[in-house]
Amino acid sequence: MANMENLTIGDKVSISKVNENVLREESNEMYASKLIELKSDNSIVITMPIYKNRIINLEQDGEYMLTFFTKTETYRAKGKIIQKYIDKSIKVAEIYILTELKHYQRRNYYRLACILEAAYRVITPMEEMLQKRIDSNLNKDDEIYNMCRESLNQLQNYNLTATITDLSAGGIRFHSEDKHTIKDQLKFNFILSEGNRELFIEVNVRIIAASRIRVKPMNYEYRAIFYDITNDTREKIVRYVFDVQRSKRRRDKGND
Repeated sequence: MANMENLTIGDKVSISKVNENVLREESNEMYASKLIELKSDNSIVITMPIYKNRIINLEQDGEYMLTFFTKTETYRAKGKIIQKYIDKSIKVAEIYILTELKHYQRRNYYRLACILEAAYRVITPMEEMLQKRIDSNLNKDDEIYNMCRESLNQLQNYNLTATITDLSAGGIRFHSEDKHTIKDQLKFNFILSEGNRELFIEVNVRIIAASRIRVKPMNYEYRAIFYDITNDTREKIVRYVFDVQRSKRRRDKGND
């Protein structure tokens, strides 16, 4: 059962379609709504969201991610549309809550607009399996260890290219001519210039949004978050973003 005691009638709700496996022509939109009823059977009623002065038709039996904005906290849960109807001339939707209501805290990192060339590759299930075998085998002279290491080296080929168009301590936005899907895991490497030094960055990213664009040859735009990133690597990125932004402010002041 979802723990909905933290919700109150009148709370603002943001709703977006759960569509994790298909690359859409445009990234998922988030629509604003309002909580108007809490039912005892683990379901809620919200107003049908309105976007650009039109009502958004939520899909019957469709699954949506719901973000609830209470007076003090923000929560998230996944829900399923079980019925739509009109209540006192207001179009509403009843949603069955599928998951536990979890506290949601979005980290707001400053995003730096940039142009960085990068190389990357897809992290495959085979690579993950081999890495786990290597990490669990402490005997580096073992034949199985050496076979896994050799196989892993063959898989770790940076055979794809991308252009990073914004960067933060939390993730990247990038353009590529290759098609990927949400939740794909990638290994990126790129270089940040810091004064007279060049910093080599290698990070794992997970795609959270994908859209098709019309600027060839980069046919797709993606947003991705870092995962399993070391504190040292994150600090390098933070310092780079801060230094570039500080230099930009100095130039802007000099042009006043």
